[in-house]
Amino acid sequence: MPKNLSFCRLILGTVVALSIPVVGLAQGEKAVYYWISHGPPANPTWNYFLQGAEMWAKDTGADVRTSFHSGDVPSQQEAVRAAIANHAKGIVTSMPDPGSLTKVIAEAHAAGIPVILMNTDDKTSGREAYVGCDLVTIGRRWAQYLVDHNLVKKGDFVWMPVEVPGATYQTLETQGIDTVFKPLGVTYEITDSKLDPAEIISHAVWLYHLFSLSLRDIELILAERGILVTRESVRNWCHKFGAEYARRLHRRRPRPGDTWHLDEVFIRINGVLHYLWRAVDQHGVVLDILVQEKRDGAAAKRFFSRLLHGLQYQPKRIITDGLRSYGVARRALLPNVKHRMSRYLNNRAENSHRPTRRQERQMQKFKSSHQAQRFLSAHGIIYGHFQPRRHLMSAACYRRSRARAFKVWRQETCVRQAR
Repeated sequence: MPKNLSFCRLILGTVVALSIPVVGLAQGEKAVYYWISHGPPANPTWNYFLQGAEMWAKDTGADVRTSFHSGDVPSQQEAVRAAIANHAKGIVTSMPDPGSLTKVIAEAHAAGIPVILMNTDDKTSGREAYVGCDLVTIGRRWAQYLVDHNLVKKGDFVWMPVEVPGATYQTLETQGIDTVFKPLGVTYEITDSKLDPAEIISHAVWLYHLFSLSLRDIELILAERGILVTRESVRNWCHKFGAEYARRLHRRRPRPGDTWHLDEVFIRINGVLHYLWRAVDQHGVVLDILVQEKRDGAAAKRFFSRLLHGLQYQPKRIITDGLRSYGVARRALLPNVKHRMSRYLNNRAENSHRPTRRQERQMQKFKSSHQAQRFLSAHGIIYGHFQPRRHLMSAACYRRSRARAFKVWRQETCVRQAR
């Protein structure tokens, strides 16, 4: 017999034996017990317990009736009440959420039926006994293992995956985790072990840069999908992964066009006037963004140097508004490039500022030039990756372009693809 089944048989035998009333049964009458699980029938752990219950029933001649409820608390409560109505000799069950079975356990006691909790405990429920392990100790050992093996260090952020976030066993394990992580300043999020963390982070960053959403909005959207994270976690993800995603997308991008549109707009940061310099090609693809405090010739040269860094070619022409600083930079760095100055020819760059303005309003203005530069550098590339010139495409062509954009996004953000 496999060791797992032998162990489960021993556990189930102990559990059900504890629940047998002292009063004897009439000759030939079968004792009826109920084994009610809050888990799903496809879970291997619960199937081991089920097989152990069936073995115990075969050995003792008792009648063991089993059911699975997949986290459906009302359904599990009704199953316990059905066992009470059928005058069960004992009930073995597991606790889905803290306090969720307290009332029905009291009803079982009123009918003289003992109740034993298995796998997950709730001391306030009034159960006769608990058969399982100390979940607080498991949580503490789990966290201590990560620290001892240098997998988690002081001040880190950690994902702690569990099978059912919010379940009783998770809340007990969390108590043990806190005893190790809190003194080290380690923050963590409990997440569903069936979810792909890369997909969650990728989706949060995508929402933040594609739509004018606040961090709280994204927290709410993820919560609707059963993903419990805080807005601070979303903020950390966007800071840490947004720039990396943008760098990877920029690396995959084809060579820009040979006509560059350059423009600058003012933004106020903590009451101080700054200028947002932006360059796009004739297709509307953002080439670069730079936040500076001035718009003189030196600032223009700095922006041109940043644009040309690492490039193996030069544009054929640049188009700007009437700011003379562009001419200074062009004569110094791009003397052989044609330069046209017209406020009417530069709509391509001016229109490119619109998503930035929307996001700036949503963020209630930028807090520092460093924050503005960090956000806008990633925002321009990520937002532009999903915004082809739709008005020039047929519906079929746009759908193909969109599918390619999502494929590249999944590849560069390491999201597992469905098969």
